[in-house]
Amino acid sequence: MNGRSHQRCDDFTPIQQYGNTVTVIIPTYNRARMLSRAIQSVQRQTYANWMLIVVDNASSDNTSSVVEEAMRNDARIRYYRHSENIGMLPNWEFGLSKVKTSYFCLLCDDDYLLPGFLKAAMHEMDHYPAIGLCFGIAYVVDGEGKRIGQAPNEMEKGYYEAGHGAAAMLKLQHPATPAVLFRTECLTSVGWFDPRSQYVADLDMILRVALKYPIKFFDEVVACYVVHSGNSFQDVSGWFPGLLNVIKNVKMIKTSDESHKIKIFESFSQNVIFQLLHQYVHHPLASYKPGIIMNAMKCLAETRQLGPTLLLLLSHEARYLQTRISRVWSKALFWGYRIAKKIFSHAGYTVTVAAQKPVVESIDASTKVFSHLEMNSPSYDQDGLRTEHCADFMKNRHFGEAYAAGEATGSWGGAAIHWRVYIACWLAERASHLEGDLIECGVNRGGMARAIVSYLGPKLKGRRFYLLDTYQGIPASLLSERESRHSQSFRNNYTVCLHEVINTFRPFPEVVIVQGLVPNSFQKVDSDKFCFVHIDMNNARSEIAAAEYLWPKLVAGGFMLLDDYGWQINVDQRTAFDRFAQERDLTVLALPTGQGLMMKIQDSSVDR
Repeated sequence: MNGRSHQRCDDFTPIQQYGNTVTVIIPTYNRARMLSRAIQSVQRQTYANWMLIVVDNASSDNTSSVVEEAMRNDARIRYYRHSENIGMLPNWEFGLSKVKTSYFCLLCDDDYLLPGFLKAAMHEMDHYPAIGLCFGIAYVVDGEGKRIGQAPNEMEKGYYEAGHGAAAMLKLQHPATPAVLFRTECLTSVGWFDPRSQYVADLDMILRVALKYPIKFFDEVVACYVVHSGNSFQDVSGWFPGLLNVIKNVKMIKTSDESHKIKIFESFSQNVIFQLLHQYVHHPLASYKPGIIMNAMKCLAETRQLGPTLLLLLSHEARYLQTRISRVWSKALFWGYRIAKKIFSHAGYTVTVAAQKPVVESIDASTKVFSHLEMNSPSYDQDGLRTEHCADFMKNRHFGEAYAAGEATGSWGGAAIHWRVYIACWLAERASHLEGDLIECGVNRGGMARAIVSYLGPKLKGRRFYLLDTYQGIPASLLSERESRHSQSFRNNYTVCLHEVINTFRPFPEVVIVQGLVPNSFQKVDSDKFCFVHIDMNNARSEIAAAEYLWPKLVAGGFMLLDDYGWQINVDQRTAFDRFAQERDLTVLALPTGQGLMMKIQDSSVDR
């Protein structure tokens, strides 16, 4: 077997016998921790008809233990391990050679899927039998889960005829591979995986299918592409020399309209090659890679974009040089003024403030920009909140451990929501000095509750923390007309998860899990005093029912935290809670995190 040892899967089962099974391929090497997350993201799919193939390139860490543990409880997982490292691209090629199903996707070991990906993608495949592939949105996140972008962008959602989608997806950031589902026979017809395209071999496959077949871009966030020091997402030099082979493959595809290829080549020249050359002009020593520069020139020559790209570069650099000259001229005027002032002062003349003011102001305007940018970089920039103010809680080890515990539940789908979680943890800790229990209505997989439990630690002893949810999504009958516009997103993000939540909180006897619809499920809550209430059910009807029941039971000094209050899409919840507060001579404190907060000032004999 060419020096490879494998746990074999059924290599000879014909495609027809698999029906609508989706194969997920995960090539891996020495990333056991990240691999575990990737595997779990497949296991959490709401579409159950999948087969996972992990291809291990002779890892020396505990990768095999991670996979074998996953296989122990899931017969849908197959594992192949090479006895020696054969290189990244041959490992990818080997994994893809094991695809025997009608559909497949390629998931790198450092990325992960969101629960609704396969279900949403298979819906598109069934609805559009002619498409060669479909894809959703992937959030681009850093190693800490902070969202820094998305892929694709600058592309309209919808159905694209053959060729049109290939050109449209390259306007700025092309689709991320983990968010793409391929129809196997379509890729086979345009040529399988080509290792000569090197680090852009996945884009090569996407483009060839999109040139030959219709594609569909659906409007759902389905995956997270993780940027870290071990990959080259932000380094355009990683496109070379593979891009030249991609261009040659694109030129070989026969299409009825060659203009689509021209648009693809223009995108390559403007968004990739131009950026490389721009880096080289400004940082010639750091960017000096003669082989890559020559390969980029070959790409331009192959696509007949050499002239336009060089003209664009010259135009850009001319404007840059003009700006630099203006700055130099301003500094020259400033120092000229200083020298002239000294000369005239020695000669007995006085330089008035009015004479110096215009020059000084121009210097201030040109030099303070840079110090402003350096001194005022944001301390926090995620979850719709950007600020330059203090965010030292991000450095707090205790909070960091609590946040990590919540994130490990998979509740947030890769989104970074540190400030929201910190507010909930801080309020719960403050409330723990009061009498009464804690309650959360709208739990999902338990991320926020798990963070609170970890943050409170021993302070939770002697109390109960009630977690109320259907644990199987939001019934459509509860949604208003406005809220129902987001029903697809709700179905993807809020799925059956009771078993997972029970396992998460099994070590914590203080936690009481209650399944059912609010307000009926309150019958199972054996408490009449609460110090902390967290409401996050994504629909006004249930949330107001919870507030009506719990507000009279909230002790003086207790907090009611509303997760959905301040988000722009949650008009119904905000309107309902403003009315709820007004009826009690209160107002809801709108927090910049999108949350809302109410505090019980004093008990009342008549608590409306």
